Amino acid sequence: MNDGTGVTARIQGKDGWAVRSPVLTITDLTGQQAARGEGDDDGMVAAGPLSPGTYTAIVMASGYQPAARTVVVPASGAATLGAVTLHRADGSSLPPPGRWTIDPANSSVTIVARHMGMASISGFINEFSGRIEIAEPVERSVVNAWLRADSVDTGNKTRDDHIRSPDFLDVATHPLIEYAGSDVTARGGDQWTVHGELTLRNIPHVEEVSAKLFQLVEDERLRDSRPRDPRLGPPDSGDFGDRDF
Repeated sequence: MNDGTGVTARIQGKDGWAVRSPVLTITDLTGQQAARGEGDDDGMVAAGPLSPGTYTAIVMASGYQPAARTVVVPASGAATLGAVTLHRADGSSLPPPGRWTIDPANSSVTIVARHMGMASISGFINEFSGRIEIAEPVERSVVNAWLRADSVDTGNKTRDDHIRSPDFLDVATHPLIEYAGSDVTARGGDQWTVHGELTLRNIPHVEEVSAKLFQLVEDERLRDSRPRDPRLGPPDSGDFGDRDF
């Protein structure tokens, strides 16, 4: 709509970031559609032209709960809803775009392994670091993590020593396990799946990692050395699937 009449709005998430490609539908008091418009990547949307009167404006966007507002169009034919905040359909809260550091003090990496081809064994990687580059849209986000192979802990020293040995992880030759995630998929609530490659002993394996995000915090300790470093935590978790050891 380019003639300056109708209803305009800016659609955003509760973090204030624009919601891409929203749809604005205007209905009259009988419920009949009077106008419809599709928004842009900056969350701006317009629908019209409209005659003066009272209408209902319905805003929708993929992955978000719809929102409705009453709007009165004056004699000029132009009205604005201002900023309309949408909430995610699954109720989750997402960090804004940018680099986020995984806080190891309040995070965990869990693993599930099949030892000797028998029962599944659960354990942890106790030493790790990582970062997440949150993109817009969030599905294009990138995840990188580095795990100390010799910090594997399944609660049994004999078994852990065997896993660390040249028979399996060979931690003396390959001290790092690396994960590079190229995109993410929402599974509902605070649950996400990261798609990427897990590199063990310099051999990449396609791997999906389950991730869980609870809270975002600002790390005050880094304020003097560089701009405040946003961190994910606590408590975050990454869950690696079955592997044979």
